[in-house]
Amino acid sequence: MIVGLLRHAVAEDASESTGFQDDVRALTAEGDAKMRVAAAGIQRLDLDFELVLASPLLRTLQTAQIVAQQIDAPLHVVERLRPGLDAEALLDVLLDFPDTNRVLVCGHQPDMSDVAYDLLRGGILEFKKGALAVIELGAPRLGTGVLKAHYPPAALRAIAGGGDVAPGGGADIVA
Repeated sequence: MIVGLLRHAVAEDASESTGFQDDVRALTAEGDAKMRVAAAGIQRLDLDFELVLASPLLRTLQTAQIVAQQIDAPLHVVERLRPGLDAEALLDVLLDFPDTNRVLVCGHQPDMSDVAYDLLRGGILEFKKGALAVIELGAPRLGTGVLKAHYPPAALRAIAGGGDVAPGGGADIVA
């Protein structure tokens, strides 16, 4: 089984506009723009994800929607993918989709790093906002994973071939 671990894109800070509620923090305009380019990079990687799973928090759901639409994969919102996810809980979630061999999971930090650590039997992966790790699991058990790739968000945008997103600006895409 191939599991992609994707951290959500850049989101607004908890503030008065969100009522200081973590669940309703949306992607910023810059985060949305960067993720759209990164999603094109994910598509170019041709990882053949059959399914996208997402935490129900708004920023993660928005990130997953962008990617699912770009790669033409169904999206399922999974309550158990909320912040605090650990590798055992993720493995339980994956058991709910027994006929799926290539899954992209969109979640939070530090969960993505912690899950990768436990699946791989160690090693620390940096998950910047919008980063992707691809792990091959020999079996749905802890410690059976092999890291196939780790893509910082800037690498995904470069793979898209459309340039990068300028800080505070939109995508530099040449049509």
